[in-house]
Amino acid sequence: MSLTLINAGTLAVTGGSNKVFTKVDTLKDGSVLFLDLAETDLRLRASLEFKVSRPQVRASAPNGYTQQRCRVRFKQPILLANGEITVNTTSVEVAYDIEASAAQKKLLVDIPVQVQFDSESSTFFSDGVLPT
Repeated sequence: MSLTLINAGTLAVTGGSNKVFTKVDTLKDGSVLFLDLAETDLRLRASLEFKVSRPQVRASAPNGYTQQRCRVRFKQPILLANGEITVNTTSVEVAYDIEASAAQKKLLVDIPVQVQFDSESSTFFSDGVLPT
């Protein structure tokens, strides 16, 4: 099996409706927290948390620095049939060397995002079916 993905393309969201997340806090670790304030039940508010870890000097790293890491975590609480609440979560993290070009950084985001929409891998996230 092969996956055909667009290299250096333009990704765009189409269809659907808007979901607004409002910045509510900067956390102790420097993360920035956004919430879906349209949800009136506080227990069920979806959240986005953005975090950046800057490169640090490290002698053992190939060029003397650690990679920069950028992460966003989406949490969507859901109310179960038995009245309990669970939280569905997804995270996207990109780690790149400080010498990476803008095109290399873009590719790190573009290719994995396309996997969600590619017909050969569409059931990976929804059903846990590995591409064959």
